Amino acid sequence: MAEEETQVSIVDTESVIDAPSQLEHDEEPAEHEHDDSTTTNDATKKKPKQPIQATREAGKSLLPFSRVQKIIKADKDIPIIAKDATFLISIATEEFIKRLIQAGQSVAEREKRATVQVKDLATVVRKADEFLFLEEILNAQLPPQEKRKPKALTTANSESGASGGPTLFDHFNAPTKTVSDEDVVTNEDGTMGDAPTPSNEGIGRHTAVALSAAGWTVAITARRSDALEETKSLMNLDDNRKSLIFAGDVTDEAFVKSLFEETVKAFGRLDLLFNLISQNAGMAHPLVPIDEVPLEQFQQVISVNLIAPFICTREAVRVFKSQSPPGGRIINNGSISAMVPRPFSYAYTASKHALTGLTKTTSLEGREYNIACTQINIGNTSTEMADHHAIGARQPDGRVVPEAVMAVEHVVNTVVHIAGLPNDVTVLEATVIPTKVPFVGRG
Repeated sequence: MAEEETQVSIVDTESVIDAPSQLEHDEEPAEHEHDDSTTTNDATKKKPKQPIQATREAGKSLLPFSRVQKIIKADKDIPIIAKDATFLISIATEEFIKRLIQAGQSVAEREKRATVQVKDLATVVRKADEFLFLEEILNAQLPPQEKRKPKALTTANSESGASGGPTLFDHFNAPTKTVSDEDVVTNEDGTMGDAPTPSNEGIGRHTAVALSAAGWTVAITARRSDALEETKSLMNLDDNRKSLIFAGDVTDEAFVKSLFEETVKAFGRLDLLFNLISQNAGMAHPLVPIDEVPLEQFQQVISVNLIAPFICTREAVRVFKSQSPPGGRIINNGSISAMVPRPFSYAYTASKHALTGLTKTTSLEGREYNIACTQINIGNTSTEMADHHAIGARQPDGRVVPEAVMAVEHVVNTVVHIAGLPNDVTVLEATVIPTKVPFVGRG
């Protein structure tokens, strides 16, 4: 088979969240007492004192004495007099709030997220010394877990806390029999192969490397150029074969047009588009009932999960039609939620159902031009991504339970196989899931 050129479209699914939100801290007014004392004249009772309204400046703590007593029982459990304990705790809390905001904003700005959860800080804690205070404060030693080396191509190294062992953050990456605490289990509605970044090497990176190993000339896109360079370095390239990288946002129409133009200009044609674009449920926004979903959050997920794949598909089809000989293949990243939803995943589920429509329409209209289109629905997959939790998935009955996972190479091998088929053969839909994952009969 002659050497083929391909553009593998990979995007970090969190790339279009606009602004980080400052962490908010609830505050309660200080407790107060009413003065019920009277004067000698019974007819003129003193009015109760007005309660002092507690206020807190941004980044400041507010821990009244009475609240500290209730929370920690300082007069009983700590061998420090109550007022001294209150003072120390208030100062420590104030410093913690400041540093927590700093850590949260760092992650929010880097990942372009609107909100940040504890699980999102795990990578920062492990990779940045200035945030090690979180480990010191939240340290929770766990029994050592047996490590395994991922079968898929990876350069990830084992990481541990400042003390050398697992910490509280490892609860969000709980190991299973086949997954160590350095691996991450992304739920079936969150295994979309986020863009390869130093802390987020997922299906996208492995697929790009595997396609290159299979003889494809690969162009990859994501938000961060340093991550793309790292992925490129894993490919076995020589003087006769090269790879292109494009750092940018695939929800930007002008950027998408330019990356297709540059790819065709460099390689002469295009044979494959792997639309691995997705924002998984719960990544940037909390999973809540539909009556609590803001419109802008819904629109943002639709923009990433549907509009971006549409733009890439449109540009790919334009190339497929115009080149000689015409034709090509598109593989869209679907989801099990395109068939069976997760609880509280309205935007995500709607976007994936819509992607199924895009896949079928592209397949139908592409027949005349020898264009094949596939949707691959990927189940719970073990990757080296370090910013997702592996404690389980929410079930329809409200429970959060661990679910079966599979190794990433099974997904990658499926993609490479479909990519290598002749264009007169198509796989309209492929679902790759662990045998024991709750999908058939879910609910």
